[in-house]
Amino acid sequence: MYCDYLKEESFFAQGDGVAKLKMVSWKTQTLVDVNAIILSNTCDISKENKRTLPPSCTYCLVLELDKYLDLLRRERKDEGYIKNFENDIKRQSITSIFYLPKAHDLDKEYIALMDHVGSCPISHLDNTKTKLFSLSNYGFYMFLLKLSIHFTRVKDGIDRSDVNVLSVN
Repeated sequence: MYCDYLKEESFFAQGDGVAKLKMVSWKTQTLVDVNAIILSNTCDISKENKRTLPPSCTYCLVLELDKYLDLLRRERKDEGYIKNFENDIKRQSITSIFYLPKAHDLDKEYIALMDHVGSCPISHLDNTKTKLFSLSNYGFYMFLLKLSIHFTRVKDGIDRSDVNVLSVN
């Protein structure tokens, strides 16, 4: 799932885990430091790729799986429900959650919540940021599959066939 040699590279790539990126806490209305996984395409956030306007890096929240399950317990979810939910997470069958197993530098199991998204200027992704992990080819393709399913499902139940509804003058 993870690739050791890419973790040592000085650039950040799609699928890299990064420590202490800023995200809005809607509960407290403040910016908080979070662990995150980069959603943006690698070439889009490359500092060598010159743009007319400086691009931003998009990422989503990464949490310890145990802390997430504890949150469900505080919400008084049934223990059977929680166990089934945990199994679904580990099978990668929940479209909005990407499971990151314990291995290499990850001392615990983590999840990426793909519906908890933030962004920052790419200038904020500098050498002071800690890369937590880099995905291997297998991990990266699993991540791309999850990204595709979560953000681009074609069959959404909306009939989009009637273009005559809109009138453009």
